[in-house]
Amino acid sequence: SGNGDGSLSDLDLLDVDMLKEIDSVPPLDVYQVRAQNLKKQAITYKNKGDIENAKASLRMSKRLIEAAETIYGKTEIALPASQSKPKLSAQELKQKAIGY
Repeated sequence: SGNGDGSLSDLDLLDVDMLKEIDSVPPLDVYQVRAQNLKKQAITYKNKGDIENAKASLRMSKRLIEAAETIYGKTEIALPASQSKPKLSAQELKQKAIGY
């Protein structure tokens, strides 16, 4: 099983024990990117009115995050840095708006 490019399928990524056994645990960002893509997929399904597939995609996304947490611990799970913009505080936003 795989995604045609030799990469692991979503189900393979969930099999943490197997991955550890064959010593090929993928990097954390693989999990994050897959989970993100599944969430986007879920939104696409939902917009088409395909609720079943939307739910299935969300469930798989959640399971990938759980698998990643099993391997890497809860603390590291966040969006890949490129996708999470630093949040400005209300104070900083005011200063920006005023211009100093």
